[in-house]
Amino acid sequence: HEGNYEKALKYYLISLEIDEVLNEQKGMASSYNNVGLIYWAQSNFDKAQDYFQKAVTIYAQMDDKKGLGGAYSNIGGVAYYKGKPDVAILYFQKSYDFYKEVNYKTGCATAFTNISEIFTEQKKYAEAMKYALESIEINEQLGNKSDKTYGLLAVAKIFTYQKQYQKAIEKLNEVIELSKEINAQKQLSQAHLMTAQAYYDLGNYQKAYKSYEQYSYTKDSIFTKERSSFLDTRATC
Repeated sequence: HEGNYEKALKYYLISLEIDEVLNEQKGMASSYNNVGLIYWAQSNFDKAQDYFQKAVTIYAQMDDKKGLGGAYSNIGGVAYYKGKPDVAILYFQKSYDFYKEVNYKTGCATAFTNISEIFTEQKKYAEAMKYALESIEINEQLGNKSDKTYGLLAVAKIFTYQKQYQKAIEKLNEVIELSKEINAQKQLSQAHLMTAQAYYDLGNYQKAYKSYEQYSYTKDSIFTKERSSFLDTRATC
C-alpha cells in the first residue's frame, strides 16, 4: 500500500499548508495527526512522533482535551513500537486522563486495552487482566461490540501467555462469534490466528490446521476488500 500512503501524505501536507496559512488551528491539529499516522504506517516512528507532538501543542492551546487524548494515545503507540513500553504506558495513561475529563468512554476503554497489552508482555498478568476487564465492561455499557472484541483479545492473550490455552480458546471463540456478527474482519483474522497457535501448543494439530486455514481465508478476504476499495477510489479520482 506504499503508493496509497504517498498519495495520502501528499494531500494531507497540502491540507496542512492551507490550514497554516489560514491559521485554522483545529484543521492544523487534525492534519498533524493524519500526517503522523501516515508516517507511523510507514514505520517512520521519529517523524510520526514529531507530528503527533505538534498536534499536542495545538490541542493544548485550544484546551481540546479529547484531541489531547487522541494525540497522546498515538505517541504512546509510537513509543511502544520504538521498544519503549514503560514510556508508552505513561502516554496511554495521559490519554486516559484527558478522555476521562471529558467523559469520552470509548477513548478510556482503548487506553485500558493498550495498557493491558503491555502489562501482558511484561508478565504483569494481574494488572493486565484488570485493565482488559475494565475495557470490556466500558464497551459493554456503550454497546460498542467492535471495541469489545479488542478487550476480549487482550484477555485471550493473557491466558495464552500463562499457557492456559483452553481458557484462551474460550475467549477467542467469543471474539470469533462477535466479529462474525458485526463483520469485524480484522479481529476475526487475529482470533483465528491466535486460536491456531493455542491448539498447536496443546498438541491438537488438526484443529490448529483448521484454524490456520480460517485465518488465511479471512486474511485473503481483507486484502481483496482493501485492494477493491483502493481500485474503486482510483476509478473515481
